[in-house]
Amino acid sequence: MILRASDGQGIKPSDRIYASCIAGGFAGGSTAALMSKPSESPSAMLDADAEKGGRANIMPGTLMFSLFGFVGQAIFNSLDARQIARTSVGLGDSSRPGSFWRRLGESKWTPVKVLSDEEYENMLQEKLLKVIAEIAIIDEKVEKLKETPDSVQTQGSQEKRNT
Repeated sequence: MILRASDGQGIKPSDRIYASCIAGGFAGGSTAALMSKPSESPSAMLDADAEKGGRANIMPGTLMFSLFGFVGQAIFNSLDARQIARTSVGLGDSSRPGSFWRRLGESKWTPVKVLSDEEYENMLQEKLLKVIAEIAIIDEKVEKLKETPDSVQTQGSQEKRNT
């Protein structure tokens, strides 16, 4: 409502922070006032301190929610300014809207990497060569095993004849 009063074009980040602080304070104060517990016994209503129960929470609620509004809006403003700076500089494909996965892949905080078609093809070729090499090694072992039982059988039959 505060920001709607202006034309919306010349809103500065500080205006947004002020509006968030005021809105947060109003929300926190009114919530604290509404959430105050009434006294449980009728004799406690006569106490002067019992009347202070709801009002005592209004000020801390107003301050804390104003602080939350300030911090939240300040973080949003800094992220928004960073995004606008990236878009205006034109960082190639990463500044295009809708390229979330590309930006995620190019980020230094993610364990995935964006691969070009050539890099992906080279990676697949390397994997294929490894598989072919493993198949060749297994084929050699199979050939050795085929030769080994023949010699074992001949040795076994000779041992049987000797006994």
